[in-house]
Amino acid sequence: MGHGNGSTGNITIERNYIHDNGYAGSSQQHNAYTETLGIVYQFNRFGPLKPGSVGNNIKDRSAGTVIRYNWVEGGNTQLDLVESLAGHINGAPGYQETFVYGNVLVEPAVTNPNDSLIMVHYGGDTSNTSVYRNGWLYFHANTCVSLRTAGVTVFGLNTASQRADARNNVIHAMRGPRIVDSAGYVELRSNWLLQGWYAGSGPQGAVADLGGNKTGSDPMFQSLSEGNFTPKPGSPLVDAAGPLGAAVAVAHKPSQQYVKHQKSAVRPGPRDPLYDIGAMELNRLRREAE
Repeated sequence: MGHGNGSTGNITIERNYIHDNGYAGSSQQHNAYTETLGIVYQFNRFGPLKPGSVGNNIKDRSAGTVIRYNWVEGGNTQLDLVESLAGHINGAPGYQETFVYGNVLVEPAVTNPNDSLIMVHYGGDTSNTSVYRNGWLYFHANTCVSLRTAGVTVFGLNTASQRADARNNVIHAMRGPRIVDSAGYVELRSNWLLQGWYAGSGPQGAVADLGGNKTGSDPMFQSLSEGNFTPKPGSPLVDAAGPLGAAVAVAHKPSQQYVKHQKSAVRPGPRDPLYDIGAMELNRLRREAE
């Protein structure tokens, strides 16, 4: 959609079920591929690609990208947020700020053996680093779950110019997750992370633990095996989210949440001023039971 030709803008992609796209053995086709001036993905269900495909689930080259309240399962990466070569896009206001919040990102147990270990790629995929997304990825209130035993890396950032502000996310995996690949800078605040997590292995990647982060062996989901990632009562996620940064606190506060499938609900509600860590809110279930 778009591909930088100037014919589209201010696109909303909402409440769709997109899956089984791509070609076996190819990395060039994806479930969604967009490039435009202003795009919002919300309340969509993105399922795995065609068996054997090594395309990405959502690949985007836009300015003003907002990805919120979606279920994204499978793909070489769940999110591939890279550069535009179109000057009216890479020079537009909002190109260097990308907002990803309230999503459930799932790496299935059985994947293509050629898939990357990265859930979110932010930066670029050509040799022209001057037009990469050389700014901030604001990544908050997401639930990231990897079910494969090979391990997982949360962020793939390309150079020192890519930065991620990660707050109030659940990072759960079958073994200690790596936060960042070989480059870039990630700030962690008020996340829940599986014990054994580590910053990264590359010489240029850096992670700053800026407080409020929790570590444990079990986030206490309602049912990991059934894909119900709402926290149980007594979960360390409940009422544990920290404050948002100034760049997101007004326009990108997580006011809703994804409901299986392609539905939405308000979170957390006027009687529940504290947020749970992650994309799902126990307090919503409490209100529905009343």
